[in-house]
Amino acid sequence: MKKHIVIGLTLFVVDSFILCSGVIALILLILILGKILNRFLIKKSVFQKNDLIVNVVYVTVSVFIVMVNAANLKIAEHRANFLILTCESYREQYGKYPDRLSELVPIFLKEIPHAKYTLVENQFFYLSNGKQHALLYSVIPLGRRSYHFESHKWRMD
Repeated sequence: MKKHIVIGLTLFVVDSFILCSGVIALILLILILGKILNRFLIKKSVFQKNDLIVNVVYVTVSVFIVMVNAANLKIAEHRANFLILTCESYREQYGKYPDRLSELVPIFLKEIPHAKYTLVENQFFYLSNGKQHALLYSVIPLGRRSYHFESHKWRMD
């Protein structure tokens, strides 16, 4: 039992704070569903108490992974909206959008915030070619969410 709790916590940390992808949660749920279907449909037997507890541990881990990943994406969205407002303030003062996010420091921001609390893909990306400007952050495994300043619209890339 302790072994499954340690494995579950490890998978939780990896998927929630390193990858932020939900892939591990999806794999866990598929494996548990397969195990349940195998038990009921093929073997036609019920779970023993220990098997049931192990399944509950992994389902709980999967739910918490999804919750933390959703919270991380909400944090990224909130911080992105703050950066967008900051870039708009820069444009009001200088008549143009910044060429790089670093131009916002130190006058408009103390530092550029991380997009989310993960070790992988936790930075905002800012693209500028002089005419078009975009702010992006990763939404693993779906791609990148981008805000285009000239059209004032969000897209998934």
